[in-house]
Amino acid sequence: MVKLVSEKLIRIIAAAELESQLVDLSKRRSVSGYTVVDARGAGASGIQPGLMDIDSNILFLMVVPPGQFDEVMEDLAKIMRRGHHMMVLVSDIEVMRRKNVVTDKPSV
Repeated sequence: MVKLVSEKLIRIIAAAELESQLVDLSKRRSVSGYTVVDARGAGASGIQPGLMDIDSNILFLMVVPPGQFDEVMEDLAKIMRRGHHMMVLVSDIEVMRRKNVVTDKPSV
C-alpha cells in the first residue's frame, strides 16, 4: 500500500525578477524543492505577454509541509508589502513520496 503525505501546494504567479527571491525563500525555509515555469496571461495587472524581460511572469510552485507553511506565507507577505505584485494560491494536497512506495519483488 502507498502512504500519502498531507502537504500544501503554494503556486505563485509573479514577475520573473522575483525568481531569485523566491528561490532564496525556499532555501531559507528548507523547502525540499520547487518548480519554475514561464507564464503568460492577463489579470488585474493587465496583459503579460512575456515578450520582453520587463513583462515576463513566472509560475513558482512549492510543496510545503504544514509545519513550515505559516513561515513561508509570512515571507511571501513581506515581499508583497514591499510593493511587489504576486498572486499566491494555496491548495491542500496529498503527496506520494518515493520512500513510501512499497515495491514487490519481481517474479522469477
